[in-house]
Amino acid sequence: MNQPDVQNSLDYFVVEPLTSRTPNTTPTMADAFGDLFVAWACLADTLEKPTQIHWKSGARFRYNQMVDNILDREHKRNSLIFKRRNTEPTSQAESPLNRLPRWWRRLPWRKDRDSLSLPEVEQPPQVSSAPPPQVVQSPPLATRRNNARPNRPLLDKASHYWFGTHKVSREVALALKAIAYEEPTRIQSECIGPLLAGNDVVGQAHTGTGKTAAFGIPLVDLTNPSEVCIQGLILVPTRELAMQVRDEIVRLAQFRRLGVVACYGGQPISKQIAALKRRTHIVVGTPGRVLDHLGKGTLRLEAVRTVILDEADEMLDIGFLPDIERILGRTPRHRQTALFSATMPSPIRRIVGRHMRSPVWIQIGNEIETAPDVRQVYFEVLEQDRVHACVRLLKTQMNGGKVLVFRKTKVGVDNLAQALQRQGIAAAGIHGGLLQSERNAAMRSFHAGERKVLVATNVAARGLDIPQISHVVNYDMPQNLEEYVHRIGRTARMGRDGTAITFVTEWDFPMLDLLQDGLAGELKQETLPL
Repeated sequence: MNQPDVQNSLDYFVVEPLTSRTPNTTPTMADAFGDLFVAWACLADTLEKPTQIHWKSGARFRYNQMVDNILDREHKRNSLIFKRRNTEPTSQAESPLNRLPRWWRRLPWRKDRDSLSLPEVEQPPQVSSAPPPQVVQSPPLATRRNNARPNRPLLDKASHYWFGTHKVSREVALALKAIAYEEPTRIQSECIGPLLAGNDVVGQAHTGTGKTAAFGIPLVDLTNPSEVCIQGLILVPTRELAMQVRDEIVRLAQFRRLGVVACYGGQPISKQIAALKRRTHIVVGTPGRVLDHLGKGTLRLEAVRTVILDEADEMLDIGFLPDIERILGRTPRHRQTALFSATMPSPIRRIVGRHMRSPVWIQIGNEIETAPDVRQVYFEVLEQDRVHACVRLLKTQMNGGKVLVFRKTKVGVDNLAQALQRQGIAAAGIHGGLLQSERNAAMRSFHAGERKVLVATNVAARGLDIPQISHVVNYDMPQNLEEYVHRIGRTARMGRDGTAITFVTEWDFPMLDLLQDGLAGELKQETLPL
């Protein structure tokens, strides 16, 4: 084989050992690779083709010797590290190389596994002294493992437990004490007794009087936790009210081990189906989604003992009356039925006569009575100035309280919420056209106080229990007296004070006259400086 001409060709790269090195010494990594890097850097601008390395004058031998030496060092180093990590020394007299490195010993999770034994030190002779004082150890604190309910309230043992004049179970009494329910409201005092006795009840009272606890306490007390079947059904008009009632029932049943599931639209039905397959005793839902579950066979009502119709007049206004009839037809005939409503129109009375057995009628106040602690005022404002008036009102007279603003339409809710946000007011909008996740986010921010103003339609705000609402603003004039009563019932709840403000434009004076006639002078005019 012909030897290549390496002297006169640029196709080859010649590597020679440096003459300055000491003979018979192993080249270091810097020596060997430094030669290559320097040579390549010099020829980088002149070589156009891939070059070949031609070794001469023992450079190949020295290069291989250097590589073997490096590999041998690495092998010895890895072996030493492995030996350090897997050998536990018995004393400090051993070689320092055999001890665990400091960074290994400093790790807290290695203390128990690789603890180093200390050298034996000769102890000084013991000197007799007085015995140390005895320390009495305090009992260990209760943990979640030892105490399954850390927030369980203390309750004196007694043969009977009472809420007002009504006898309840110990578990319900514990829950009432945990959520600070001390005395029942008037609607609760009137309804709990007949419901505990198994009677059908028709309750009529304005909003904010505690109707949820009025039927929730008897329902929880009468439900048997040992029977794993759906024993109670609560129908409500809106999604937000379904979640709110579900949360209240869960609070009342926190010591009775009852499964409570909310079924409403806007949420994936698969999640609700999975929840219904678990240990479920009470279902809270909107009529449309309950019918969906009945059609799929994922909800069975053959064992239901109690049916509650909450905010029945609002379900009638939305158009749920046919759905309610179909749902009641799937329940046992000898069930207990309770209906609660702020007003009693004739279709509601027909439901009472058709599906209820000799109900006990309970009415708290007049049908159009407003809460006694609400201050009702109205401002005469031009329609084109309403946004400016609303901004002025929120910035000057709210004093940091939470405000609920009512509009007629979904588009009106979006436009007003955006206009308030442009003026630097933390406002959120809620209506039936939003996704359920958006509605939940708006309600969470309003509850938490991140947004002080909530703009809503009548349906979206119906039944919401937000005690911190200090003002209700009727940005759009209500259509009738009942709607006005429902709107202003969002404030001054459970004995608190509140203010209801109504904007009256040049087109709203006929409706204003009707309101003043029905409210007997409670609605008074004031002036808003613009």
